Amino acid sequence: MPTTANPVSSASFMEHLLQSIRRALQTIEDHLEDPIDGTDLARTAGLSFWHFQRTFTALAGEPVGRYIRRRRLTEAAFLLRQDPACRVLDAAIRFRFDSHEAFTRAFVAAFGLTPSAWRRLRRIDRIRTRPPLDPAALRLLPSTIMKPNTTTLPALHLIGLETRFISAASADSNNMEVIPALWDRFIARAGEITPAGPEGVSYGACRCLPPDEKQSDDEFLYLAGRPASEDAPVPAGMVRWSVPASTYAVFTHRGPISRIGETMTQIYGSALPRSGLVHSGGIDLERYDERFKGEHPQSELDILIPVRGATSAESG
Repeated sequence: MPTTANPVSSASFMEHLLQSIRRALQTIEDHLEDPIDGTDLARTAGLSFWHFQRTFTALAGEPVGRYIRRRRLTEAAFLLRQDPACRVLDAAIRFRFDSHEAFTRAFVAAFGLTPSAWRRLRRIDRIRTRPPLDPAALRLLPSTIMKPNTTTLPALHLIGLETRFISAASADSNNMEVIPALWDRFIARAGEITPAGPEGVSYGACRCLPPDEKQSDDEFLYLAGRPASEDAPVPAGMVRWSVPASTYAVFTHRGPISRIGETMTQIYGSALPRSGLVHSGGIDLERYDERFKGEHPQSELDILIPVRGATSAESG
């Protein structure tokens, strides 16, 4: 039975969340010349990596990986201006780039000119560098969507096709290419699955990969599938995911599917923090039924985020 999310301690939890992201910003600033691991940042913030990554993007305005890269490039750029004896390779290695070539490519992509041309530039105010975010200025986004209902669902067994993807909260995201292509392949074969549950319902499911299976911090696993019985046969080339019984915060995305990122920004940058709920680290679900109409402006789908209540430590 759905219930309204409990707002008790939400104010203190919001402040805790803001402080966690502020600490992450300071950690980044203190270690621009050192290795920075996104999982460690999330652990410092007391959040799952998925929750941390999306919350950082919503509040900071860009993915954490892109922010780190742009801060390093900015500091390297100023070093090259201030120290004529500093070689481009020296700046590249100091700020964690593997080679002169990799640094130059990233520099051109960020600033539109090579490091050598930057050194000769007379007016550096024409170049859009990345100053550090002011942690004290960090605020939750204004709330534009309703606070979630919570519901507890039994275990769910899904059969479908899976793929790895780079999260939308990454500087190198490919989710808007990889996931729609996966759905196209799945829809063509969905009739091979013996379904269970309501007719016409499909799920998108997303989970973290074990650290030793990731090629990057921002890589996740996504399934396009249908509910099936636990012992239903799995067609060739498909996989079965067993989603444990969980409590979910339920949000509804309204509008074209291509704008789902805006809804996710609102969820992680405002609605979820204000609810006093924390991502539990479980499997995220998207539920598609007869309301889903793709790019139609009146299309709807449900976003189910596995949650738990904030602990006393997390809420101050």
